[in-house]
Amino acid sequence: MTRSVYVTGIDRGDGRQVVELGVMELLTRQVDRVGVFRPLVHDGPDRLFDLLRARYRLSQDPATVYGLDYHEASALQAERGTDELVSRLVERFHRVAREYEVVLVLGTDFAATQLPDELSLNARLANEFGASVIPVVGGKGQTAESVRAEARNAHRAYQVLGCDVLTMVVNRVAAEDREAIADGLAAQLPVPCYVLPDEPALAAPTVAQITAALGGTVLLGDDSGLARDALDFVFGGAMLPNFLGALTPGCMVVTPGDRADLVVGALAAHSAGTPPIAGVLLTLDERPGDSILTLAARLAPGTPVVSVPGRSFPTAAELFGLEGKLNAATPRKAETALGLFERHVDTAALLARMSVARSGRVTPMMFEHELLEQARAHRRRVVLPEGTEERVLRAADVLLRRDVCELTLLGDTDVIRKKAADLGIDLSATQLIDPATSELRQTFAERYAELRAHKGVSVELAYDVVADVNYFGTLMVREGLADGMVSGTVHSTAATIRPAFEIIKTRTDASIVSSVFFMCLADKVLVYGDCAVNPDP
Repeated sequence: MTRSVYVTGIDRGDGRQVVELGVMELLTRQVDRVGVFRPLVHDGPDRLFDLLRARYRLSQDPATVYGLDYHEASALQAERGTDELVSRLVERFHRVAREYEVVLVLGTDFAATQLPDELSLNARLANEFGASVIPVVGGKGQTAESVRAEARNAHRAYQVLGCDVLTMVVNRVAAEDREAIADGLAAQLPVPCYVLPDEPALAAPTVAQITAALGGTVLLGDDSGLARDALDFVFGGAMLPNFLGALTPGCMVVTPGDRADLVVGALAAHSAGTPPIAGVLLTLDERPGDSILTLAARLAPGTPVVSVPGRSFPTAAELFGLEGKLNAATPRKAETALGLFERHVDTAALLARMSVARSGRVTPMMFEHELLEQARAHRRRVVLPEGTEERVLRAADVLLRRDVCELTLLGDTDVIRKKAADLGIDLSATQLIDPATSELRQTFAERYAELRAHKGVSVELAYDVVADVNYFGTLMVREGLADGMVSGTVHSTAATIRPAFEIIKTRTDASIVSSVFFMCLADKVLVYGDCAVNPDP
């Protein structure tokens, strides 16, 4: 059994955290207790480990995660040689390995480490740990041919140094080159190679990260707004009509604080969903008056308005140098990263190559992973009747980022779009239907009247009934326009299942309908049967 998996690179800027997060996701599908070890660490917080600890509820003592900091390692190597450095790190690794079924090793980051031949050090550590290696090559800003050459060289380098290379990953390539790079490497490498395109949302800083980097003050906005990704920057200087035409989805508006017209105009556009923006950044330490801020809060509740002390040009220079980071405070970026990884990596094949034996006990996390993987493998359309509810929209956001299924949301489409914009959720890939105005309403009314004719239901009466989101969603399933429906966050059990009794109906050999739900506790999964349907099962 593979005791550890070592994710490493060859240089900076490879976006390796996406791969490390994806591998951790795979390991936790199979194993109850996964340990993490980072041989060398910089001073300051470890954003990735903080994310792993929060997301996967790791109980590992943070003090055991790290071998040495880079300054200690550099001094030790200079004074006593590489053998002593490696020996010290191997000893600390095994303290973790003894406690866990499998260990994910996070290789060095090639960032001003003052360590000679860092690639060789990673290779030797992997060999000493008995770990299989996943090298990651960054392809941002490179041609397809140079990326292929770099990936071949990286594989050769780790192979020559005696490493067991599980697979190669090429990350952050131009989307239009992805297929050509993947096809070329498939023919040139003896191990699988997965190629991930550059994902702008991962590199985009959140509004919260921008605020912290620029020393800004939040005048308006909530946590959801501050978590939005700033996908673009639009600088306000033009008159309002021209300015509005320059707005792009997910942009951060940057304008002097005395331009109240641009502030109000940008937030009004956001409120209308044309387009939804990330927030507004006010420069020159100028702040609109209370009346403007009150109007802004009403126009777009939750949308951040941030004031910074700098002038527009220095602020712009700083903004273009910022890059988003995966950390515990950006869970939606983590979902995007995992969706990217799972779309472009054959996770089943990679898991098989890891040869990690499955734990005998199924944890809640393993149970959830298995459900998501099955759903992704048999992609279906699910209709969500409660499309205007925040919890449903947040769940939809996760499913879309993870590419789990296709979705249809029901409800007033203007309300859905506005709530999604306020939450920073992109529904561009989602079907939105308002049952009250849908062209399907008349067809569904006729079908429902036909099904309920024995109860005296007319088409006119049915026309009113099918405007109800649960009836409309159930008829979508009945007519093959959706594969399933999930409802009940704000509707009662009766309101949710009555349409199914009337429209889907039971099989002819079924005398009763039964229900179950799963309760995911901290350490186990329980199944409860007949808690909502049969009073005397």
